[in-house]
Amino acid sequence: MTEDDSQPGQATTDPSGLLAPVRVEVTRISEASTDEDWLLALNNITAYIAELMRLKAVLMAVGLEIVTLRGPIKVRPGVVYRKTNPKTTKCTDLPGAVEALLDASGGDFGKFVNVLSSGAIKPGAASKVLSPEAYKRFFLTTYPDTLEESGGKTAGRLARVDDFFLPAKKA
Repeated sequence: MTEDDSQPGQATTDPSGLLAPVRVEVTRISEASTDEDWLLALNNITAYIAELMRLKAVLMAVGLEIVTLRGPIKVRPGVVYRKTNPKTTKCTDLPGAVEALLDASGGDFGKFVNVLSSGAIKPGAASKVLSPEAYKRFFLTTYPDTLEESGGKTAGRLARVDDFFLPAKKA
């Protein structure tokens, strides 16, 4: 489907050609580009994404008002936007819940473990309680190669580090 023959309710790859300048900016970046050119392109893309996410949030809020007033918005057969109220449940007393679950399972750790989620134990806190040997038996730490925008101390990653937030160097 080309940009000109889209149908109502269907997004195009570049509505109204809005992404053309961004695409040109990104495609001109190569290994020969300066760091400044790469950073400018990355900062522009980041700004575009942030603004688009803000605009989408505004649009979704208006969409919720529309659906509340008029009912679901039909995209195509079987696909609609509708108001939902997803169920969320949170443990409000972890120590009490653990004690009650251990008691209810009669001390059977197999039964107890079956009620835990995969992220039930905080690895950082566990490393302070367990011996290094025990910690290595139960936890695996990996360092995948990533390109991320956050400060990191791990080698093998390209990360944005703003020296404004680093401790001052001693003279």
